Amino acid sequence: MSPSHPSNWFLIDEQPVEGLGHGELFQSSLCPSDFQATLVLNNYESNCLRDWLSQRWLAKSLEQSRIFEADQSGLLVSKAMSAANLLDAKERFEFWLKSVSVDRAKAAQSRG
Repeated sequence: MSPSHPSNWFLIDEQPVEGLGHGELFQSSLCPSDFQATLVLNNYESNCLRDWLSQRWLAKSLEQSRIFEADQSGLLVSKAMSAANLLDAKERFEFWLKSVSVDRAKAAQSRG
């Protein structure tokens, strides 16, 4: 799925991610077990495309994720998910956001 979500995807959860931006969880209306987790990066993080691309190969949380450019200079990190129900999807979404934050902090420590 591209960063512009077609009409068959519905936003079901959104939450801030400290220091990175905010997360959005979408559910497919065509296949209710399909979900899309997206991390919308803040302005500072959106300027670090090369860093995020290299991080994708090192961080377990970013495996099988996609990085998109959106709206001029913004970046989105997106990951497809399957879940049996909405509660399971929200738990996976929250776990993924926390994992990305932890991996990003570890990467910053190793650089600095």
